[in-house]
Amino acid sequence: MKSTLYALNERRFMCGECISKDAHRPDLLEKKQRQMACAEPASDWGLHKIVDDDVTYSFKRCIGNYFNQSVLNWMSIYRAYEKGILPYPGSYQDQPNKALEVLGIIDATKNVERIKKIEADKRRMQAQARRGGR
Repeated sequence: MKSTLYALNERRFMCGECISKDAHRPDLLEKKQRQMACAEPASDWGLHKIVDDDVTYSFKRCIGNYFNQSVLNWMSIYRAYEKGILPYPGSYQDQPNKALEVLGIIDATKNVERIKKIEADKRRMQAQARRGGR
């Protein structure tokens, strides 16, 4: 699940986009697929990494290979959940633990994205202030 959420935010791991960029140049596409470890696993586990809090997930293949369509369904459920609509009948306590766990993972990922955006905006504003507000 985390690999799919990561791939959604890191466009370089979206297979369709990656392939369409270099589809007109088979030699470049083949080279890129070797670099990203699309078809063949890399020799080491450190090729692609997702760092989540203090846990690091390492992949021998492109993270796009682990894309799971069902996560998109959960993203849709999450949008309703943000508006107060629970995925299953009943109160919060009646929800299956796995559903709450999945929604929690999505929520944590979205919070990390928000924090990264805030930090990037802050750095951009500081750089702009150093240049004299241009």
